[in-house]
Amino acid sequence: MTSLAKLYDRLERHDWYYQMSDDHRCWQRGEADWKEITEMAASIPGGDELKGAFSTHYYTGEPWGNEKQPKPERPHDGPTCYQCEQPVNYLFDDGRCKDCTRLIPDEVLGNV
Repeated sequence: MTSLAKLYDRLERHDWYYQMSDDHRCWQRGEADWKEITEMAASIPGGDELKGAFSTHYYTGEPWGNEKQPKPERPHDGPTCYQCEQPVNYLFDDGRCKDCTRLIPDEVLGNV
């Protein structure tokens, strides 16, 4: 299963203005990429919403005659500390991050 973070990266690399290209090959590549992105987004919970937020970002602003909308933030793929609820790269055995863990150094090192 693909993650929201991978979908985000794919959306970020997509040529959002391929429809405006005079080169038919560019349009074909963009159309094929958009089809894959649409299928990917449909297979992930929250994927269609993320795709819509990107679309809103890229099709707003001065050229479109409306207020520019922000690009969504990249979703976090890793674990979340259950105590502070912050995304982290590593959790200790008690399910907490390095700032919240209550394990003593010897427990962390496996000496106890």
